Parts: sequence; C-alpha cells; structure tokens
Amino acid sequence: MKKTSVLLSWRLPLLLSLWAAPAGAHWGMPDEASSISVRSGHEDDWIMGDASGALISRDHGTTWRWICPEGMGIAIWRPERYFWLSGGAILAATGSALVRSDDSGCTWTPHGFFKDTWVTSLAVHPADERLLYVSTGRPSLSNGLYRSEDGGESWLQALAPTPGSQYSAIRVAASDPLRVYASGQDAEGQFLVRSDDGGRAWTRLPQPLTGFKLPYDLVLLRVSDSSPDVLWAKISAQGRDSLLKSTDGGATLTPVMDTYERISSVEASPDGRTVWVSTTTRLFRSLDEGPFTELAEPNGNACALRFNGRLYGCGPGWIGGWALARSEDEGTTWEPLFKLGDVQGAHLCPASTPVQQRCPTLWPQLATLFGAPEPDGGVAPRPDAGPAEPPSASDGCAAAPGLMPGAWLMLAVLGRRRARLRVKRGIGAGALLALVSLVAVLGGCGASDAEGPLQVPELEYGIGAPWPAPAPLPPVGPAGRLIITNNLEDTLSLLDLEGMESPAWGELARLPVGLNPVELEGPHHTAVSPENDFYYVGISNYVPGSGSGPHGAHGSGKADGYCLKLDATTHAVVGSARVDPNPGDVILSADGRTLYQTHFDLLRIAEVARRGGTEAEMDARLAILDARTMTRTAMVPVCPAPHAVRLSLDGKRAYVACWSDEVAIVDLERADHPVQRVKVADNVGTAVVPIHQPYALTVSPTTGAVWVSSLASRAVQYLDPETLTMDPARTVWLPGAPMFGAFTSDGRTLFMPYQSVDSIAVIDVAHPEAAPGEIPLAASGCLNVHQLMLTPDERHALAVCEGDHLSPGTLHVVSLEERRVVKTVQVGLFPDSVALLGRRP
Repeated sequence: MKKTSVLLSWRLPLLLSLWAAPAGAHWGMPDEASSISVRSGHEDDWIMGDASGALISRDHGTTWRWICPEGMGIAIWRPERYFWLSGGAILAATGSALVRSDDSGCTWTPHGFFKDTWVTSLAVHPADERLLYVSTGRPSLSNGLYRSEDGGESWLQALAPTPGSQYSAIRVAASDPLRVYASGQDAEGQFLVRSDDGGRAWTRLPQPLTGFKLPYDLVLLRVSDSSPDVLWAKISAQGRDSLLKSTDGGATLTPVMDTYERISSVEASPDGRTVWVSTTTRLFRSLDEGPFTELAEPNGNACALRFNGRLYGCGPGWIGGWALARSEDEGTTWEPLFKLGDVQGAHLCPASTPVQQRCPTLWPQLATLFGAPEPDGGVAPRPDAGPAEPPSASDGCAAAPGLMPGAWLMLAVLGRRRARLRVKRGIGAGALLALVSLVAVLGGCGASDAEGPLQVPELEYGIGAPWPAPAPLPPVGPAGRLIITNNLEDTLSLLDLEGMESPAWGELARLPVGLNPVELEGPHHTAVSPENDFYYVGISNYVPGSGSGPHGAHGSGKADGYCLKLDATTHAVVGSARVDPNPGDVILSADGRTLYQTHFDLLRIAEVARRGGTEAEMDARLAILDARTMTRTAMVPVCPAPHAVRLSLDGKRAYVACWSDEVAIVDLERADHPVQRVKVADNVGTAVVPIHQPYALTVSPTTGAVWVSSLASRAVQYLDPETLTMDPARTVWLPGAPMFGAFTSDGRTLFMPYQSVDSIAVIDVAHPEAAPGEIPLAASGCLNVHQLMLTPDERHALAVCEGDHLSPGTLHVVSLEERRVVKTVQVGLFPDSVALLGRRP
C-alpha cells in the first residue's frame, strides 16, 4: 500500500560541509599536510594540501593562509597534489573531480567533462603545460585515460574506457615526456599501461604479482627524472603496503620495501639514487639504491618535495613543532619553516569569490585546532578571546549545544542565515534573538560533575516551539520502522520496513532532531528501547570545517555533547543528558535500563600532543547513563578517541574500539568499572600515530567473539571473549576500510561493509583465512558505506552510505539470496546509522 508522505521539506542550512578523507585515502588527524607544490616559474607561490583544505603562500613560504574545502567545492575529497601552472591556473584531481582555479585559489570550478566519473590523478607535461593527462577510476563504471592539449580547457580520449577498469594514477617521464604510464585494475587483475608517443597508443603491461596474497590497489607513484624506464609503484595486500620498482619500463615490478603503514608518495633525487617514501606516519629514505631506513623526522605524518637542490617535508603540525621544514642533508636533519599555529587566517580574496564568502567565517573554528590567531579579514575578533583549551566537562562549565565556540559565532552568521531560517523553519528575527539569548545563558555553568548521578536540567527556549510540529505519522507497522540519523542536516529519516520491495517505497518522513534549531549539532548513531517506546540519539556538537577523519569534523568538537531521549510515537525530546565533547557510539543494554555512550575525541589527542602531554591525558570517557531518568551514573576513562561500544552476551563487559590501536574492556559488574586494554596486533602505533585505527565492533550472537574493524590497516581482527586476547590467525584483510557489520543469527556469517571499494564482504567466520565473498554496492550509487544491519527475517541487508556530504546519502536494500542491491533510496545528508523501531504491543 502506498504511504502518505509527510516528508518535511526544510533542510538545516549548513555553515559548511565537512572535510574528510576520500574513499581509499588516509584517515588523518584534523590538521595534517599531505602535499607540497610550487608554482612553475614563480618560486614565491606555494600551496600545500591539508586535511582541512589547502594552505597557500605568496611570499616563498614566509606566511600562509587557509583555503577551506567549502570555498573549493570539493566536499569530502582530498587531492593527491596541486599543480600551480606558470600562467597562474591551479589544478587538482580530487579523486572525484578535476577542479581548477584561475584567480590564485579564490574561485574553483570542476570541469564538466568529468561530471559522470571520478578523476583519480592528474599529470602535467614537464616542458609544455598545455599538455595534461588524467585518469579516471569510478567503481562499477568504464574508466579510461584522457589528454588535453590546451591546458585543460578541453579533453580528448587517450585510452578508451573499458568495462570494469579503474585507473588509479597517471605519470609523465620527465626525461622523455613522450613516455606516459598509468596504473589500474580490472577483472583480470592489476596492470600498468605505457605510451611511448605522448598518449596516442598504449601497451598493456599485466602485473601478476604472484608473491602477494590477494593484492589490490596498484598505484603508480613516480617515474625517475633520470630514466623513463625506472618507476616506482605500490601494492597493498594482507594489511601491508609494498613499494615496487621497475627498471624495464614497467614490464616487471620488484618489491624493494614493505611496511604496515599506507605508502602515499615517492620523491627521488635527479639521478634516482636517493629515494624518499612517505607513509601516513613516517618518511623513509634509501641512499645509493640501498635499503630503506626510517628517518627521525617527521613523525606522525609525512610528505616530501625536492626543489632547487633542497628537500622540503611536511609534518603533522600538532607534534614535532612544524608543518613544513627544509633539509640540507637529504632528510637527516630539518630546519622548521612554519607550524600550523602560524597560519594567519583565511585566504585573502575579493569579496565576490566563494573562498572569501565562506572561509573567513569558518576560520575561528579551525584556528582553535591549529593554535592560530582567530581574528581575520571579514570576521570580528572574539570578544572573550583567551586560551585555546576547552572547558573540561569535569568542571561543570561547558558550552551548550551550538556554542561553537559561542553565541558570538551565531551572531556572526545570523545575517547570512536569517532569510533562509525564516523560510525553512518559520523562525523570525525575534525568535532568533531569543535563541541567541538561550545560547548565551547555556554557555555558563551547568550542573557539577561530582561523583554520582548528575541530573541534567531541562532546557527552556525563549520561544514556545523552536521547531515546527511534524504532521502526525501512521502507527508503526508489524514489520517495524527504520530510523536513520542524518549527521549533516540534523534530521532523522523514517522508513517503514513494510512494503520495502514496492517500487514506491521510500522515506515516510524526515524529522528535525537536536536541541538548537540554529546550529548544526550532528546527530550520530541511535539506539531503540526493547519496548519500542523510546529511542536515543547522540548529539556530537563538532566544529564544522575542522578536518578529516571518519566523520570529517566529527571528533573535533569543543562543546559538550548530549544524549537525547525521544518519544517513539511523537518523536519529541523527553529527556537529555549532557556528556563529554564528541559523542561517538550509543547503545542500550538488553533490558533497556542503561545507556553507554563513547566520545570520539580526536581534538583531545591533538591538543594533548601539541603541548607535549602524556597518552593517559588523551583518554576520553565512556558515559554510563540511566535510561529512565537520563542521569549519568558513571563517567569511565577508557582510552584515546573511543568510538564503537558493544556489550558481551551476558552484559557484564563493555568492549570499546580505541583509536590508539586497542580494544578497551570495561568491567560493568564492579562499581569502579576497571578497564583492561588489549592491543589489536603485535605491530601497533600510538594514539597520535596509530597503525590500525580500530573504529567499529561486531559481536557474534552465538560465541560472543568480538570482530574489530580497523580503518587504516583495513583489517577485521578477532578478540577471543574467553581469553580476552587477539588471535591474529583469524584476521580478515579487506581492500578497504571495514565499518559496522552484522551477523546472521546462527553466528556463521559476518556481513562486513567496507569503504574505498564500497562493497560488503561475506565472511565465513569458521574459515576466516578463505577469501570472503563480495556484494558490490558502488554500482548502485553507494559512496562511503557506514553501517549494515539485517532485516529480522535475514532475507535482506540494509546498508547506509554517507555519500559525498554535499548531496543526499543513500540506503541500499540488498537481497542476501541474490547477493545484489535490489532497492536504493535517498535519505539525508551524511547518514551514519540505521536502527529498527519495532511495533509496540
């Protein structure tokens, strides 16, 4: 039966979109540099890629300013590098689009020729900037190589697209610009292609890579400046990256280095005898074609550029003291040139340009992360400018929802947003002023955080109804109702599971959620009570525009978060509990009495590292809440940036995924809740420089075994619930970052969604060493799958995909019998969880 749609048409106007790593890229901290480029023939002009956009200098690196991703229009994508041509144009392949600026970074435009595919790489002829090459690599589409002879204005097909092909990179040989290489993969495996005539004719060079088990993601990194026959590439397999070298024009590739970290780039001396390899955390060097050794610096993030006889390197910015440094001895020692705290503000551009319209307002939020001055052109100084340290939740004095960083920010953007708010929310000027007053009041001291329960006072608004009342919804049907949190527009998408296979099936309603209708609060994950009378939503209160990571700016909030309790019939907030900044996951005990909420506080890690603190100071807390009264019964320090939380089958332990390459195990029976931390592997990093980055957990319903999804190592790792130790023999390696999976009720099959490829791995847990089956999602429009759940009858899986954080995300219905997507529905911006609300008796 066709449902009557009561979909609310308004959408919360965004201050900005979030900046996150693209599919397949490094999950970074919020302030990591990723590339360095110098304008050809104009050595005063520099541009650095950064996790929060780009940094630009017009005075040979003396001063730097920020270009926000919102001004560039690149959403979640992170360019591999920028090319600043001598004529002034800046071009970049973002992984999705080919973007170009002709006014020194103030206005950016995607090229329409590539609107239906993804541009994965860009190469420029070393002597003739009119000749450009790009590769495309959108999963499930036919991809090819393209050539421009007019500086990127128009494009010609260089190598015809072929079904199932994906190209990862393209490079031009500096010593012989007629030699062009590209890397890719298709159904037959990994391959290189080579052209000896400037891209008109191509030779396929298959790469069997027989020494690797299930290799994937062959990426061409560099061609030697001294010989067109020498090149370097990287391949991934079983949780390791290997650097490959060819000396015969790509006919064969030989491993020369391997690492547990993700290899991101290669730099080489003009004669090719000294080579630097950048990973997501370190820089390695080979002298005179010898073995690669790790350099002392940088540590935490790395990239390298050899320019005018010197080596320039980028570092993490938040440890080590520098974001850009210069070396006169090939990387043995470094002379710092600038740190992120030296960035002076948003890029100075004419008032009519997108960068000037968007970035200055956002700069104060990012400045806190950088430790940089906040006042900037177009933005008034903070009236209460002071230390960058956030107020601790333990002192009971913290910003309320929407204070990012305070009421002054609301006033700063009020003029720009007032008209839109009036239309979309029905809020007039007086109501807005009342809300600003509310924020000012809530910015003061709240209830103290003394030991024992904390009763959070009920919030009162300066107007009676800050949100318009939704139209009444029909009762929940026998199959149940889906609740999807839309992180970037403060809404919930509701869909009745009944009628799922109907062509007309879609959203029943999209409802507002949050505490403050003016600010973006970021609803993140939800839990439903066993009686289906209430559900609970985390409010993350992140700082928009502040960096990358699995949630873009999620993890960078300075205001305290909340856990909201909503009536499942009216969808009204009936209770709330204030918790720490950056709430992550939220779950409910089997009896519905207790809530557990983590805090994915990446900002805490960055701030402690920047001031040289200890890892213990980076620990965030697990909030334990009484679900009936919405009071905090305990706040347990667990580990740095905890995200997923799951309970043991008997409910006596909580398992928590920790960014610091650990799983924290919390004893819920003892009053003091002692915590045991288990490293997920023998090779582990730290909270500042993690190698694995545990993020999600899936617990077997029959054995209680915990399967840990680690983003960076792309591993699903096994924690034995009896011994509380990891079993590396049961690790499952995937070609993308695993997320939140789901088991069948018999515990035999684990369906694990993973990003980069955007697919579902079908894992036989009795034989984890076997190659998992695969159900592709990308062909159905999925980008960045986040969570998967099974329908009660286990005939279908429901996969939530984030999208690009600018356009709607998607929900995909997957037939488990047919192993294919049978239905796709658009939902809100950046959906990140799905839960089932059952029918009440």
